[in-house]
Amino acid sequence: MKSSRLSVSKAVVLVLMMICILMPGLPRSSARATAGNIVPGYETVVSAAREAVEKQLSTGIPSSATAAVMVDGRIVYAEGFGLRDRSQNFPVDTQTQFNMGSVSKVFTAAAILVLAQEEMLSLDDPVTDQLPDFSMADPRYRDITVRMLLNHTSGLQGTNMKDGFTSVKNRNYIPETLERMKTGSLMNDPGEISVYCNDGFTLAEAVIERVSGKSFSAFLQEKIFDRLGLENTSAYFMEGNQNIARVYQGDSQVPMPVEYVNLLGTGGLSSTAVDLCRFGEILQSEAVLNQAMLGEYTRPQYGPLTVPAGEPLFNAGLGWDYVQVNQFKTQGVDVLAKNGGTLQYFSQLYVLPKERTNVAVIFAGPADPAAVTDAIVWALLEEKGIARKPAPAAPPEDAKVPDSMKGFEGYYASGKGIAKMEISGDQKGAALLIWNGEMFESNTVLSYKEDGRFYSPEGNSYSFAEYSGGKVMMVHPGNSVAGFVTHEKLSKGNDVDASAFSGKIWLPVNMSPYDFPAAMFHTAALPEVPGYILVNDGSSYTPLALKSPADTWLSFSYLRDQPEFHIDTVDGEALLHNYGNTFADASMVPAAATRDTIRIDPDGQNKSCRISFDASVRFTIPESGRIVVFDPGLSMLYDSLTADGQEAAVKAGSYLLAIGQPGDAFEWIPVE
Repeated sequence: MKSSRLSVSKAVVLVLMMICILMPGLPRSSARATAGNIVPGYETVVSAAREAVEKQLSTGIPSSATAAVMVDGRIVYAEGFGLRDRSQNFPVDTQTQFNMGSVSKVFTAAAILVLAQEEMLSLDDPVTDQLPDFSMADPRYRDITVRMLLNHTSGLQGTNMKDGFTSVKNRNYIPETLERMKTGSLMNDPGEISVYCNDGFTLAEAVIERVSGKSFSAFLQEKIFDRLGLENTSAYFMEGNQNIARVYQGDSQVPMPVEYVNLLGTGGLSSTAVDLCRFGEILQSEAVLNQAMLGEYTRPQYGPLTVPAGEPLFNAGLGWDYVQVNQFKTQGVDVLAKNGGTLQYFSQLYVLPKERTNVAVIFAGPADPAAVTDAIVWALLEEKGIARKPAPAAPPEDAKVPDSMKGFEGYYASGKGIAKMEISGDQKGAALLIWNGEMFESNTVLSYKEDGRFYSPEGNSYSFAEYSGGKVMMVHPGNSVAGFVTHEKLSKGNDVDASAFSGKIWLPVNMSPYDFPAAMFHTAALPEVPGYILVNDGSSYTPLALKSPADTWLSFSYLRDQPEFHIDTVDGEALLHNYGNTFADASMVPAAATRDTIRIDPDGQNKSCRISFDASVRFTIPESGRIVVFDPGLSMLYDSLTADGQEAAVKAGSYLLAIGQPGDAFEWIPVE
C-alpha cells in the first residue's frame, strides 16, 4: 500500500497560510553534501551556518538546503546540504536551483523601480493608468497606485490561489486573476494599512509586461540578472536544467512533482543562495538602480495605520518585509530582510548594506530559514566585534489588570481561528481560548505586568489598542515597542440569516488535475457570535462576517487572505464561489460501493462520492486524471498527483473526488 506524498490540507484558498505536511526521514549524517567557497577567517560563521542548517534538516522534514554568505563583494562561504536527486545520489551544490518563493518580490519591486528610473511610469500612477483591464466591484480600486502594490497597502484581498501552485506552467494566470478580481472587494482604503498581499505583486508583474512590452522573465534577465551576474536565477526553473533541488517526503526515493509557481512576480523565481547574495549587491552600486531609486527601495513605506499604536514590526519597504529587522536594529545594525515560502520551498535573504554583507538560505521542504540567517548574522557580527546578541530582558513585575481592560474581553479573529479573550477572576492576567469545534479551550495564558502589557510564558508581550475600526491585540518580541496585529475583535453581530452556510460541508467542483492546493471545508454558525459564520478546513475555525444570507464580506482590516463567499443556486443545487473556486454541498454526494466506477460528465466538473467502508483500494486513473480522498475530518488522505502509487487505505465517511476530462472513467477495487 502506498500513501500520499504531499498533503496540503489547509484551505489556502480560504485563509492565511499554506502548510505542507510531510513525514520525517532524512538522516542527519547525510545532511552536508558539497562545500563551495570558504574563506579563512570566517570559521565561526561557517560553524554557525552548518549547525543551524543541520538542526533544521535533522527533523527529517526538509529534504535539502543551501546557504551562502557574501562580504565586501565576494562569497566567503557557500555550501549545499543533502541530495538534490536521491535515486541518483546527486548532492546539492552551490549551483543547484531552488524556488525562492516570495523573495521574488524584491526582484519585482526592483524591476518596477527600473521602469520608474527610465521614466516609463511613476510609482504614484494609478494602476488603472497602466492596466486598463484592471477593475473591481469596489470603486476604491481606482485609488490603488503602483507604489501600493509594492508596499502591501493596496487593500486587495490577498492571493488568487487557483492554478497558482501547479505541476504544469500556466502563463494565463495573470489574465485569469484580472478576470476574477472584477467581482471582488477591498479590505481597506488603499494606502492605509500594510497587510501582506500576493495579488499586488501579480498586478506589478502585469504592469512590468505591459509598460516594457517584454515578458516578465525577459525584462528581469536584461535589467537585473545580467547586470548583477546572476547566472543561476530564472523565472521558473531554468529550461532544461537538471540541477534543481527536488523535494521528498521522509526517506522516499521518489520526488514530488516539480512545483511551478505561476505567481511569478510574487513567488515564482528560482535561484541559488549564492545568486541571492549577489542580488544583495544591488544596493552597493548603480548597476541597476540610481541613488534616487535605491532610496525608494530601502526606506520604510508601510501604511500609516499598519499598527494602531507603537511601531510596526512589519516595516515594509518596496518588496522588502523589513527594511530594518527589529532584533538587529536595537543593536544599531540595519538589516533588510525578505522571507519566502511556497508549498515546497522556504527561503530567507538578509542584506546588511553598511557592513556590505549578504546572507541567504533556501530549503527544499518546510523549514525555518530565518532561524538559520539569524544564527549566521549574529555569528558574523560578534566575530567582527560589531554587535553582540543581547540576553533576554527580565519581564517587569506582576501587576493587577486595570478595569479599563475589561472592554477588550470578547471574541477575536486570528490566524489560529476564532479566539476568546478573558481576564482572570483575580485580575492577574488573561486567557486566550481557541474554538475547537465544540468549545473554547485554553491556548495561551498571559500574565499582566506593570508596564501595561500581558506576557506569554515564552517572553513575548501583548498589548491592546483601539482605533476607528475597532479593537486589536498586538504581539511584540520581548518588551519591544515594535509589534504587529495578531487578533482583531469581532464587531457587534447582526441578524443576517446564516442558514445557507450553517452545518454545510463543501466539496470542490472545478479543481484541476494539476493544481497542488486541494481542500474541503465546513461552514457553521456559532450562537455566541451572531452575524458570523465559522469556516473549518480541518485545522482551524475562521470567522467571516455575513453581508447577506448568501454573501460574506472582507470585514477585518488586518487579516490577510480573507475569502469572499457567494452562494447561488443552479438547477436546484447550492454552489459556493470563492475567487475562481467553486464548491458544492457535500450532503448531495452519493455513497460509493466497495468496487465501483465514476465517470466525468460532459460539463467536465469534478465528480464525488462518499466512501462507506474501511479498506485498502487500488485505483485505475486515466492519464490526465486525478483522484483525491479527504478523510471524515476533511484532511487529505490521498492525492494521486503526489502519491507514490495508485493504492490507498480509505476510511468510512471519507470523500472521494475524481478530476479529469469529460468521459474519463475512474475505478477502484479492494486490494486482496
